[in-house]
Amino acid sequence: SLSNSLAAFPDMHFTIDIMLAEKDLVAIRWTWEGTHKGEFMGIAATGKRVKVTGMNISQLANGKYVKNWGNWDLHGLIKQLKAETPIK
Repeated sequence: SLSNSLAAFPDMHFTIDIMLAEKDLVAIRWTWEGTHKGEFMGIAATGKRVKVTGMNISQLANGKYVKNWGNWDLHGLIKQLKAETPIK
């Protein structure tokens, strides 16, 4: 959940890389960066800076979210946390 992620990466910062909208759909490709300062999925705080990308497609009706489909690079995040040297 986002609250667990914020506890593990309290300086998390999101950037919207691209946003497209058509009819009732909005697609967003995003990047977030943060410092691993708390336990995340069983991995103790490492102090490492990480960068993660993902995408969401949301459906809206009457100005409200109806559905959301999302995908983000959890594998890449875990790889960065467990890496011996920083990933660029």
